[in-house]
Amino acid sequence: ENTLTDDHDRVIHWAGKSVTDIIKTLQNRFDRVPDVVVYPGSEDEVQALVDAAVELDLVLIPFGGGPSITRSLQARPEETRTVVSVDLGRLNQVLEIDETSGLARIQAGVLGPDMEEQLNARGWTLGHFPDSFNHSTLGGWAATRSSGMQSDKYGDIAEIIRGMNVVRPGGIVRLRPLPSTSTGPSLREMF
Repeated sequence: ENTLTDDHDRVIHWAGKSVTDIIKTLQNRFDRVPDVVVYPGSEDEVQALVDAAVELDLVLIPFGGGPSITRSLQARPEETRTVVSVDLGRLNQVLEIDETSGLARIQAGVLGPDMEEQLNARGWTLGHFPDSFNHSTLGGWAATRSSGMQSDKYGDIAEIIRGMNVVRPGGIVRLRPLPSTSTGPSLREMF
């Protein structure tokens, strides 16, 4: 029920919202449309999908809000393997807020406005407002080391995010929310 192969969903996930991508879409000029779109609803489902991709030699392309001016949503036109667009839109919740530390656990697929609405309802803000705010996700901001309009006040997303869970083949890397240190390379920064 959360796996779609219809043309409409595949076309929505084939490219971003750049002018070039919009023009190509309007002209029906698609380089390489995903074969399937999957909407996982939990870390376990993402893990199962990643493990299946390794086993079956699939191409996984994460999809958040879809602004993608970097063309990172598109597989190469010559790609012959099955291309799976992994839409994280069901992972869209602020799970908890620790009022004492000011830390929140938030799922990667939440769009900027939805996250702010959930945080504001509890008296909080993330304070990160990139130009793509309405069409991008927390996970996308982390993956691209996004900078927002108020970065001088709250910092870039790499400074705001304190910890994360990273799904990879064979397991989840859990990076605890630790303060900045000068003890050497940070896995959080590497991810």
